[in-house]
Amino acid sequence: MQYVYLICDDWHGLLRICATPEKATEQVKDEAFSGGLPEDTPLDYESAERWGWEGVACWVREEVIQ
Repeated sequence: MQYVYLICDDWHGLLRICATPEKATEQVKDEAFSGGLPEDTPLDYESAERWGWEGVACWVREEVIQ
């Protein structure tokens, strides 16, 4: 199976799409910390399906159907 990682926030909706969870995590951190979230804030989501902070930024894994 192939997956993509959708980076979203509550304010703007879909921000971008990444091919790997590592790149998506990096992008979510950049979005959250540049928006003023303290770097020591505990995660709201931390699984293979979703990672990040509710209401700030997170990625969601979606299967690519061909």
